[in-house]
Amino acid sequence: SEFSKDANEITDIVQDTWLRTEYDTARSQAVAGEQFRGMRENADLYPYWQYLETISEHPREDHLALVGLVFKIGDPEGDQCFPPNGFNCGCSSEQVDDLYLQDNNLTPLSNAEAKEFLDKEIDPQFRFNPADQGILPKESHSYFQVLPSANSANYKLFSKDEDI
Repeated sequence: SEFSKDANEITDIVQDTWLRTEYDTARSQAVAGEQFRGMRENADLYPYWQYLETISEHPREDHLALVGLVFKIGDPEGDQCFPPNGFNCGCSSEQVDDLYLQDNNLTPLSNAEAKEFLDKEIDPQFRFNPADQGILPKESHSYFQVLPSANSANYKLFSKDEDI
């Protein structure tokens, strides 16, 4: 009974954390989807977007590789990695214009350059834009690898005594 009590407490913590992560991710994806739709509407004035540094304490390497890159709004490849693009992702973006690029000595990636970079450097599960694809996760996302075990976190699975 002591084990059962301890296991239930751990399960409650895991489930609360899991649900909070799903909620926070869904909320940030909804905001990002609207943000990108607005960027498209203003693309005649601000035709580019820049991937900004994350606020996460433990950023993923794939996300760090994107920091500072500039993409042309409407290029299919660059639009695919719009942040936040993962669970608990703290990355963001800003819409910029030609003057910003000139002042900061930046050059946007062409669609072909973005495709080459993303194919080589970025895990496919982070190629995501909520404005186009809804909310996470896609079927290829690691969420689906973890979900079955998360939903079966039951202390009885680890017991040899069938009478528990």
